[in-house]
Amino acid sequence: MSLQSAADVPLLISSPNSSSERRISPSWSIAQLKARLEPITGVPANYQQLSLRVASQDAVALVATDEEQTRLAAFPLQPYAEITVVDTRPPAARTDFTDLSAVEKYEMPVAEYEHRTDSVLAWKKAQKLGRFDPDAPSIEQQKIRASEREVEERGKQASEGFSPKLKRDRQLATSLILRLYSSTLEITSFTASTEPLCHDFLANGWRGPHQLLRHRLSVSSRVRLLPESDARRGTISYIGLVPEIPGTGVWVGVTLDEPTGKNDGSVKGKRYFECDKNCGAFVRPERCEAGDFPPLDDMGDDDLEEM
Repeated sequence: MSLQSAADVPLLISSPNSSSERRISPSWSIAQLKARLEPITGVPANYQQLSLRVASQDAVALVATDEEQTRLAAFPLQPYAEITVVDTRPPAARTDFTDLSAVEKYEMPVAEYEHRTDSVLAWKKAQKLGRFDPDAPSIEQQKIRASEREVEERGKQASEGFSPKLKRDRQLATSLILRLYSSTLEITSFTASTEPLCHDFLANGWRGPHQLLRHRLSVSSRVRLLPESDARRGTISYIGLVPEIPGTGVWVGVTLDEPTGKNDGSVKGKRYFECDKNCGAFVRPERCEAGDFPPLDDMGDDDLEEM
């Protein structure tokens, strides 16, 4: 009479570099399981730390004094339970299978790509899109003229609020406001009374003029990013132009409280401010709301404060 082994059990195998479904035999020993997991996970058997989680129950460590003799049947294997593989090697000794930077790749020469007829570049040329649009310069000029008209219109609105005392200096004050406002067009708008702005201009000249319009968005100010669903907060570390980023206008460099950004305060090798890796973000001024926004505390009551 022959004995039949227990049926294989489908389990989910999770490791730092992979995740897959595998059929596991309860008749295997722990040592056999580790040997079979090595080519799947890339973690050497001697450095695997295994645990079994069934549904919402606490994880059970798959360990034994004698792993060569202890069978998996001794553990509560259930279909689609999860076995987690932890790599116990020092980080420097682990192989990062997700890093493709060292993998040799084919790069087509630019000249060859430009002569191909089945490329995106060829399609854009045929459709006259982007830089191949003969009307592209005129479109850009239209945008510039529209910006100039907006500056002029807002300057007229500002001049309407002058007090009689400033009537004689209307031309000078208007010129200064328009000059400053046109250079900071995307930072803020005339939300405050224009009369104090004119007084400051006439009294202080160009000593710190940007603070007159940048009173809401200034370096070291706390901000939260908009829309509110973004939920990220930080401190302004830079305000100004960033030629390395496509598009015209002013950018606001924010040092985020959490590493949820895309840079460390530099763009294409040029540094604009100092912050930790992935704690930097460059956003348009309209995406910043200045205020007393403390760092979010996952254990605190920030949600109640923002209701």
